[in-house]
Amino acid sequence: MSGILRFRSRSVVLSPTERALVAELLRRFRALTSREDLLLCLPTKDGDTSNALHLRIMRLRRRIAPLGLVIKTLWNQGHQLGPASP
Repeated sequence: MSGILRFRSRSVVLSPTERALVAELLRRFRALTSREDLLLCLPTKDGDTSNALHLRIMRLRRRIAPLGLVIKTLWNQGHQLGPASP
């Protein structure tokens, strides 16, 4: 992935961590991506990785919203990337 996410006629630039998260979510577009798989995309640091994932997903949601994409949370399971409802 080049660091630019394109959907329909729009695009956004992604950070390296956002790029890794989106790549994982795109592998299962419209399907569940487990939290464990997404946690592997985060840089290795000491601390609360669950909170770090929550923060990264929140920022990524804002970044991709203008494209017409959403990330849904399936509690205690993972996340799902797909198009926003019309």
